[in-house]
Amino acid sequence: PRPPTAHPASMPQERPTLISRTDALPANDVPSGLAALPASLPAVRGNHQAAAPVLPPLTSMRQAMAQAGLKPSVSSIYRSYAEQVAVKITRGGFAATPGRSQHGLGLAVDLCGGVQSFASPAHLWMQRNAPLYGWFHPAGAGPSGRRPEPWRAECPGAPRPPAPSA
Repeated sequence: PRPPTAHPASMPQERPTLISRTDALPANDVPSGLAALPASLPAVRGNHQAAAPVLPPLTSMRQAMAQAGLKPSVSSIYRSYAEQVAVKITRGGFAATPGRSQHGLGLAVDLCGGVQSFASPAHLWMQRNAPLYGWFHPAGAGPSGRRPEPWRAECPGAPRPPAPSA
């Protein structure tokens, strides 16, 4: 079955802030409820974990993308504080301050496999359909945002799966 499509006016671009720029997670904080990615979610570079509530909607979204002929893979979800420090060192101003990234809660995903370009069919699919699965592309990661990241999506928790289209 084809995934439902969203009307552009219904697509949320932001959600309530879970980690703010002023209130950082402490260096020793490890969120409870992390779970390993299921085998149905292809990933690159290592053993990934995420907040357990985001895995069902991420899996559903990835399956819908595969049905549309797209093949994204996960390149990053949860990042420990030490991993956030390492990313900040290598990416500089392009990365969030350690302790202030949604990756620290396992609620942000970086995708590859075609999503990493704003004009790609995979990114355009994400813009149209990710909100139906509880995911969104934050405004600050848009083409004119403070950190342009076409590959990024965030999920504030465990949304209901989308209703099947008629």
